[in-house]
Amino acid sequence: MINPSGLPLRLGAGAVILRDEWLAVVREADGSLTFPKGGIESGEDPLTALRREVNEEAGLTDFEVLAELGVWERENFARTRWVQNRFFLCRTNQTNGQPLEIGYSLEWHPFTQPPALFWADQLEVLEAAQAWLVVHG
Repeated sequence: MINPSGLPLRLGAGAVILRDEWLAVVREADGSLTFPKGGIESGEDPLTALRREVNEEAGLTDFEVLAELGVWERENFARTRWVQNRFFLCRTNQTNGQPLEIGYSLEWHPFTQPPALFWADQLEVLEAAQAWLVVHG
């Protein structure tokens, strides 16, 4: 996708995290549901940013990365940046997490019945995770 508005670019990393048949979802301070994700800071590689963001937003620290799912692009909510989020499929045995972000909470939903997510592109991310699991288990 091309940045149609010429907005400043922000690179990000995010995760689809599974625990058995459960899907990790973050409830943000405003009540919206999303996958844990966020910007890649100066000096970070995508996997380092992924681990930091998952800890900050979901409170999960013990997980393995199974695969890279791809990159999704869109404007941020405020329409001030063009975000390019690289998503990864991850697995954990951790059941609880204490997010570092104020007002955020971790929720578990059935993987086969995910909740309505705020960002439409995250449905595509979820479909990519489901497709990967069909092939790789």
